[in-house]
Parts: sequence; structure tokens; C-alpha cells
Amino acid sequence: MADLAGRLSIASKAIKYSFLLGVLGVVVDFIFVYLFSNIILVTDLTHWVIDSLLELTFIVALYFATRISRRYPFGFVVLELTLSLIIAITVTGFYMLNLYLYLSQIFNSPSYTVDVNIFSSVATVVGTVLTLASYRVLNTTFNKYKINILKYESKHALLDSLAGIVATTGIILSSVTKSPAIEILFTIVLVVFIFHSMGGIIEDYLRLVYGDTLDYRVAMNVIELLENTLTDKYVKVKRVEARRLSYFYVINIDLYVDPDTTIREAHRLRMEIIRRIIDLYDNVYHVDVRFYPKRIRKIEKKLEKVFDDKIYTKRRK
Repeated sequence: MADLAGRLSIASKAIKYSFLLGVLGVVVDFIFVYLFSNIILVTDLTHWVIDSLLELTFIVALYFATRISRRYPFGFVVLELTLSLIIAITVTGFYMLNLYLYLSQIFNSPSYTVDVNIFSSVATVVGTVLTLASYRVLNTTFNKYKINILKYESKHALLDSLAGIVATTGIILSSVTKSPAIEILFTIVLVVFIFHSMGGIIEDYLRLVYGDTLDYRVAMNVIELLENTLTDKYVKVKRVEARRLSYFYVINIDLYVDPDTTIREAHRLRMEIIRRIIDLYDNVYHVDVRFYPKRIRKIEKKLEKVFDDKIYTKRRK
């Protein structure tokens, strides 16, 4: 598992760099909001703040994950997701209040005129450049080390670049046309990007609350991998369980083995299974491989048959 710690450490460095670029983007947006406040720029700033704070929680999660131990701190998972949800809801709540006041001003004031300074687009252009720089770092690191966490983050950075282009276009068109309809249209499009950032957090939190952390797709992929790996006819898969905790997976594997299997052979098999699973999913935090003597399987089958016979007999009575 030491290799996993090293890979997560590399991922953490790339995401820290992306986070610093995000903080710079927040500062630039905040300055321009203070100088040339308009709803499109405020929406862009809100998106920046949410993404940066969530990236910070991700960095903390990676820090704990690189401290490899037998069990991932489940309490920290709850704390991390709860904190992320509170941050997202709080920031979005403040923004929605501003959006409500802005829309009320438009609909309650027939003489409302759009006052968007075209120079405020400098902030969104700088923001787009920063997100593209973040994408380049994350994507380059992914291509070099093939860490799938970075693949997802690089796609998110690319999507944020699109949000920056939308914000820049909206500011320029609103400044030129002075049309409230155009300003509202581009604001709504940017709100979609905000909700997209929140969607993943809400989904993960609800999954945790309802106890729906099992990932059957990952479990089936691991079973398929094991069936291709276990060439020994005396080794059979008993059970595979994959649980998603925050950004990472904990996988439990139960195998039937020959009773005469030595500790050395079992250890080698365990290490080979762990290596192959980490090659398949680099965000697997822990793999627990447990071995059961194959004769136990015969006993279990007999018990299952006895149990089924008892049920059949009771039904006939």
C-alpha cells in the first residue's frame, strides 16, 4: 500500500497547485466585484469560492489518505462531507439572496438599466486563463502518472474554463447591448455551473446518510479481475465488497484456498491482488484480503442444503 501513498501524494501536490490558482482567481474576482459590481461577476465569484473551498476539503482528504493505516477514519468522512455541504449551502444561500434582490430590482423597476462595465470582463478572462493553467497541470500529471483522481479534476477544471468563457461573453454582450434579458440569461447559465459543483456533494452526503455506500459496479469489476488473476483451481472467490467513503474505496475480499496453502503463499497472493486492484483503481484506500480453507465451502454447502430442506419440509406441513 506504500505505492498508493506515493501516488496520492503526487495527486495532492498537483491539486494543491490547482487550489492556489483557484485562490488567486477568487482574489482577482473579489477585487473586480468591489470595483465593478454586476450580477454576472458576482455569480462567477460564487462559483470560484465554492470550487476553491471544496478543493480545500479534497486536499485535506488526500492528506489523511496518504497516512496509510488499516482503516480509513469513517468519522472524518462524515465530518468532511458535512463541512463541504455546509460550505456549499452557505455560500450558495448568500448568492441566491443577492440574485433575488437583483431580480426584484429588475421586475419592480420599469426604468431599470443594465450597468455593466466592460472592464469587469478582465477578471473573467484572468479566471479563464487560471483554470486553463490548472487544467494543464492536472492533465499533464495525469498523463505522466495515470492517477484517475487527477483525470476527474482536470475535466472539472476544463468545465470551469467554459464557465469563464460564458461569464466573459455575458459581461461583454450585456455591456454593449444594455439588455437585462441577456444579463439574466448568462446569469442563469452560470448558476447551472454552481449547481453542478453542488450536485456531487449532495449525492455523496445522501449516499452516506442512507448507508448506500456499496458500489456494486466496482465490486463486479474486482471479481472479474480476480477471476482473470486466480489461475490456481484451488483458489475461489467467496465474496467481494466495495464501499465508497468520500473520494476513496475500501475493498474487502474473501477467498477460498487450499487448506495446505502456506502463509508465504497466502501473503504473495494477497500482495499480488492488492497490486492489481490499485493498478485498476488508484483511489482504493485499503484492500482487505481474507482467506478461508476450501473445506469450509463444503460445510457451507451442506448447511445451505439442510436449511433449504427444513424450509421445504415446513412448507409441506
